[in-house]
Amino acid sequence: MIDDYWEASDYANHASYVSQMSQQVMQDLAPKKGERILDLGCGDGELAKVMVDLGCEVIGVDTSQNLIDVARSRGVDARQIDAQAIDFESTFDAVFSNAALHWMPKQEELIHRVYRALKPGGRFVQT
Repeated sequence: MIDDYWEASDYANHASYVSQMSQQVMQDLAPKKGERILDLGCGDGELAKVMVDLGCEVIGVDTSQNLIDVARSRGVDARQIDAQAIDFESTFDAVFSNAALHWMPKQEELIHRVYRALKPGGRFVQT
């Protein structure tokens, strides 16, 4: 069972810095139409939605069902999964995380799983 202590309305009101940091992620990630991208800790899906609108195929993962519900309402393929437990293999052109990795204590395991999830030559961006 995944603990869900995030309330979507509180997230929007008190975590506005997350979307402010997204400009750097977009610049570093440089998403391209048709790319498959994984958003680790997608929150309410605001940044994933921008990439969907650019023509990317985005999967967002987060532990909070409340935030997943909001992301889905924006049209994002969002799934309640602990990012530290992702199980993709050579699936994504890019993986990114915006203001979420500090919540994840199993850093070494996470990086190993991100590496496995990336296609050869894929990229990982985090802020």
